[in-house]
Amino acid sequence: MNLQLSAWRIPSVLVPAGLHVLLAIWLSFVPLFDNLGFERAFATGLLAAITGPIVALGLLQQRRGADPLLIFFEAAGLNLLLLMPSAIAGMLVELIGTVCEPSAGLGFLVLLAGGNVIFGSALAVGAGAISERRLLPALAITLVLLLHLAAALLRLYREPQVFVYSLPFGYWPGSIYDEELQLNLALVAARARTVWIAGGLVFVARLFAWPGLRPWQPKGLVGSALLAAVFFGVDGWIQWNGQALGFDLDRAAITQELSRRAVTEHFEIYVDPSLPPEQLEALVQDHEFRWAQLFAFFGRGPEGKIKSFVYADVAQKGRLMGAKNTQIARPWAKEIHLNGYDFPHPVLKHELAHIFAADLASGPFNVPTRAGVLVNIGVVEGVAVAADWRVQELTVHEWTKAMRALNLAPDLRRSLDLAGFWSLSSAKAYTAAGSFLRWLVDERGIDKLAVLYQSSDFFLAYGEPLEVLVGQWEQYIDALPLPETDLLVAEHRFKQPAIFQKVCAHRSANLAAAGQRRLAQGDLEGGSAALLELLSYGGDPVGPLLSIAEAVAKSGDLPRAEALLEQALSSSNASERSLAAAREAKGNLAWRRGDPEAARAAFQEVLRLHLSTSADRLQHARLALLQAPPEVQVVLRSYLLGELAPPAALVRLGAVSRAHPDDPLLHYLYGKALENQGLYPEGVEEMRAALSGPLPAESLALEAQASLGRMLLRAGRSEEARWAFEALATQSKSEGARLEALDWAARATFTLTKALPRPE
Repeated sequence: MNLQLSAWRIPSVLVPAGLHVLLAIWLSFVPLFDNLGFERAFATGLLAAITGPIVALGLLQQRRGADPLLIFFEAAGLNLLLLMPSAIAGMLVELIGTVCEPSAGLGFLVLLAGGNVIFGSALAVGAGAISERRLLPALAITLVLLLHLAAALLRLYREPQVFVYSLPFGYWPGSIYDEELQLNLALVAARARTVWIAGGLVFVARLFAWPGLRPWQPKGLVGSALLAAVFFGVDGWIQWNGQALGFDLDRAAITQELSRRAVTEHFEIYVDPSLPPEQLEALVQDHEFRWAQLFAFFGRGPEGKIKSFVYADVAQKGRLMGAKNTQIARPWAKEIHLNGYDFPHPVLKHELAHIFAADLASGPFNVPTRAGVLVNIGVVEGVAVAADWRVQELTVHEWTKAMRALNLAPDLRRSLDLAGFWSLSSAKAYTAAGSFLRWLVDERGIDKLAVLYQSSDFFLAYGEPLEVLVGQWEQYIDALPLPETDLLVAEHRFKQPAIFQKVCAHRSANLAAAGQRRLAQGDLEGGSAALLELLSYGGDPVGPLLSIAEAVAKSGDLPRAEALLEQALSSSNASERSLAAAREAKGNLAWRRGDPEAARAAFQEVLRLHLSTSADRLQHARLALLQAPPEVQVVLRSYLLGELAPPAALVRLGAVSRAHPDDPLLHYLYGKALENQGLYPEGVEEMRAALSGPLPAESLALEAQASLGRMLLRAGRSEEARWAFEALATQSKSEGARLEALDWAARATFTLTKALPRPE
């Protein structure tokens, strides 16, 4: 006890203690870092990686000649005590505000910061064996820390994995957009290495530097040597099994699992060997088509082949490279990492745009930087959005117009920098930056954009400061027409807060994922409990309540589903779009219980609110089916409510369609089901039958034409597909729909000629 008390009078203990107190207080006022969670543990661990060895070196100076093992235990104990201010501050923040997941937060603090101080304490004790003076051990420790930092950064640079496991610095999981984050086996195993290496270092120090072990004391020498060998041996075994445990993965681990390789003119594509040949062929065509489009946009293309790693699902991608829900491009390595085999892939063009843009910049990462170090992420992502120019109901310009109309748009004068961009939700940040940079390309040309990407200097590239350019762009956006009905769609998309603005972001994401997973597995009570707990963390409550209500309704408990929907509709902090979705669910519930009038009223109300074009189509189909004969209604109701498995749906829809050959809507719904199951030749015939008669709404007719074109293309009838999409482009009622049809027409032309259509 006296030794411990005297240690607190050493400056090398007092100063680190003060630093930890100051950090604990400061973090309490930083969003996301304030509560006891991963971010606080990570920041505390970084400081502990430095202060841990300092404390241990101070004790070595004070306890010269003492057993290194005892010094290690005393240093580790003191260093662990220095973590208490952060733990206490985090708990107090949660008690004052919202309690998130303190047990998990404490676990992260112990594993990250605690592991760091154990390693740092052992490192100092080991370095103390070099010399009794402080300078040489301090230099040795500094060198070790710098080498580990360099190794971690080099690994991030060279390997595809976005996570880092480091002995002195802990763990970084990767993309901040992946909010789901939990303690896992890989982290525990990696931190276990820290303990075993620490033990080995201490016993080596004891063997060589403790005067208490004399040559004539073989038991002491042999014991310390054996224990050092055991500790290092266990560490070696864990490291040897690092790939299986999940913390020591590299490119070879990915290519080993994504072992199917397709080589094209511009790509090396790696996929899971279970991918069917026809899906791989579609994926290959998708890659080459997007390459040609981006070459046309940039006027140049990257040399050599681009490596594309396409993972079967988010679970596989999260396990192998870390970015579970975030698609990744590594411009300097000319490689991209994507989730799933959708056709067309929704973000393939965006990620490829990063690779094309890399040819415009220099430096180690081939991206625009400030002072050669700080990446201008707003320009990086904005250029990718501008080149991709993907239509999602509206164009990027139209989404931006809606944001400005709703007073939700970011001020690009401040957000086109590192801190400003990350403080926004991804939807707002990407969209506004993409609209601005696409406007610059359209107005000033791609060559000036190349100068901007190289220099990260708007004035150098355009001869005008950013403030002036943004003002001109705002005038252009504000002059665009935008129907009032589109504001409802935009409100829901853009009112999602950034991760730094969410309450208990990781706990909320974990609960949402667990709840949906359990509901999908049939665990109604477990899934409901997780989603109901999610409501306590704020945000829009309608989504979780609707998920529970849908599962409850499918189980047959309609009164409970009704009560959940009423709770959703009474929510005071829900968006208008969410409330409209709740009304739609009430219509479905009324349809289930055989109340067509209530169902009709609900579907008409949702149609009036215009959730989206696809939602409008669904309401039109439902309203028409409410007039259908009972034998038709019973089948189509089950199908549209998701109560039929795909094989059963095909059988029953086919039977109904054949029994009513003159009903275009039945042919349309059957054709859509065939498209969803990849039965394209059969689907073409059904969709042609649907288009031969009047469908209940123009939106259904336009979608029938689009579906017909897609299935013609997938069936190998590219010329017919091109005609279908070109006709659709002339019939489209919005700029977004027109651009989407033209994109499909260009794809059909590329399939036929391997070239894009000439611009008009």
